[in-house]
Amino acid sequence: MQAVVVILILFLLSSPGKAAQQTIFSGSRSNETSVQREDLIRLHSDDIWPKTLSGSHYNELWNYQFYFDNGISLYVIFSVTNFGKLKSAVSGVRVSMYGFDGQEYHLSREYPIQDLLQDKTKHAISLNSESFNVWFGGKLPQTHSVYINTSKNDVRYTIDLSFRDIVPGYRLGDGMFKTEDGSLGMVTHIPFARVVGKVGIDSSIKEVRGVGYMDHSWQFQTATKVFRSGYRFVHLDDAQNWDVIHFVEPQKANQSPLGYRLTSSRGRVNIFSIVRADLNTRDGRKNQRLPQSFTAQQANEVNFRLQSRGNPAIRSVFSDVSWVGRQVLRTVAGGEIFDYRGQGNVIDANGTTKAGYYSFFVID
Repeated sequence: MQAVVVILILFLLSSPGKAAQQTIFSGSRSNETSVQREDLIRLHSDDIWPKTLSGSHYNELWNYQFYFDNGISLYVIFSVTNFGKLKSAVSGVRVSMYGFDGQEYHLSREYPIQDLLQDKTKHAISLNSESFNVWFGGKLPQTHSVYINTSKNDVRYTIDLSFRDIVPGYRLGDGMFKTEDGSLGMVTHIPFARVVGKVGIDSSIKEVRGVGYMDHSWQFQTATKVFRSGYRFVHLDDAQNWDVIHFVEPQKANQSPLGYRLTSSRGRVNIFSIVRADLNTRDGRKNQRLPQSFTAQQANEVNFRLQSRGNPAIRSVFSDVSWVGRQVLRTVAGGEIFDYRGQGNVIDANGTTKAGYYSFFVID
């Protein structure tokens, strides 16, 4: 049960979005951009390394999202975590693949933290140093790759993807967001890139091309004790036009959201912290809170609205656990954890609408 607890909670700050059923790849223009604000800081290639790996509690995530021209969507989350006395520190990987031959596939694996390898020469992080079969890396923004070749429950997952035309990553100030209970680091390493490679289930291997995104978050607390919900929206058009919104809602009601909106319009990059979010809409289901549409405010006092399109996929993270196990997990996590996944729009105050994909988690 301890292993199940870690696998299910590792990824709370990066719930994967619902599969894209349409092509969203656009031909990229130059990824040269101009920076508009002083607190918009370009990331260095070394910023990808773990910030934690010490202390009695930590939780660190590298979240990837891929949307391919053939309708397949892929979400990969690498992590390192330590929940103190709950169990020994581990690294982990979670894969969610949608639209592969009309099916969806989910994988979660964990490895002893002692097997984690940081290869400074290749800028790579391997979770399984003995086999080097689960890793990500490359010197950003010049090059980057994700590689997974492993199996679980007699299903083999093959993922071999390379990034092209990578837009440089950014952070807001020092990348740290303060709460009464500590701090949270949040940065975006790859706001937009073209992606080529292959993905496969068992012997069925498909060549793919599309777009990709990656962010990175870390903290020295147990996420479920500090945050009650998290929100991500991505609009991926081309290398000069994209929009990323990423913030979390603290458990304490008197605290402001933590996160930012990072956007590029015709190559002009801007970033603002999220200072307010009205998230009170409910979906009518008992104990489930779904903001079908909500308004947030940036630090420059500009409002924007996030709106879902169609019916979202709602799934409890504990769906595959027995009733007894679910009660244990609810106690550990402070409630049931629900993922809300779907397509949506971000609508600015001037009426500009951008289509994309959202992924929310809520602890209720």
